[in-house]
Amino acid sequence: LCVATSNRNFKGRQGHPEGRTVLASPAMAAAAALAGEIVDVRTMVGADA
Repeated sequence: LCVATSNRNFKGRQGHPEGRTVLASPAMAAAAALAGEIVDVRTMVGADA
């Protein structure tokens, strides 16, 4: 699974041709990198951020 901020996620573009890519905002991608899994960024910075 790849979390990316680029919408250029056609088959084989970002890794294995059968891999999955999740399109995310920069904040969401950073939160996933810090947590090691896909998480709701609002739980890391607060709902009002």
